[in-house]
Amino acid sequence: MFAPDPAAHAGAIPFDMFCPEGFGHRGEDCTFETLCKEFVIRDSRVKRIAEIIHDADLGDEKFSRPEGQGLDRVLTGWAKQELPDDQLLQRGMELIEGLYESLV
Repeated sequence: MFAPDPAAHAGAIPFDMFCPEGFGHRGEDCTFETLCKEFVIRDSRVKRIAEIIHDADLGDEKFSRPEGQGLDRVLTGWAKQELPDDQLLQRGMELIEGLYESLV
């Protein structure tokens, strides 16, 4: 379940929210980078995806990944479609899986 206030739900784990608990931005890291560090993911393709997501999410071009601009445009387009959270989650997983397979 996605909700704007994790405190309203007992046992909720905040995700991609601006709070110190759960999984979100930490320091200069986006949420995806936080997850990679928290779960000690060492897969080189996942690390490249983290850089792409960082550039798309934070727009600071820290990694200068050109894919970040494309990813940002896709996500912006989906937001404009006002899709339900479950559809956004499914599309996002498929997008990342496709990106993963493309990074050989």
